[in-house]
Amino acid sequence: MLGYPKAALVACGQTLDDARKTGQAPTLIYALAHAPFTQLQCGNYTAANAIVNELIALADEKGAVFWQPFGLMHQGMPEPNAAKAQAYFERACGCA
Repeated sequence: MLGYPKAALVACGQTLDDARKTGQAPTLIYALAHAPFTQLQCGNYTAANAIVNELIALADEKGAVFWQPFGLMHQGMPEPNAAKAQAYFERACGCA
């Protein structure tokens, strides 16, 4: 970001669009796995959560066993509510 959050958000959106256009699930999964960090750093918790949910759904659909827990692990990150974040953590680690 380096002081340019608006440009970072545009680049993040463009990256996701480009990944979707490839039609390749691994490319899109990788982009979805890293895009939430930009959204979080800009305070866009709703957008970050939507991206994480899309990652989890696509990983489940494609049977991408590495990316499923990766998505679950990040599901609580965009949640500023500590109680909800704890619930996501417990679900991800199988403690619930």
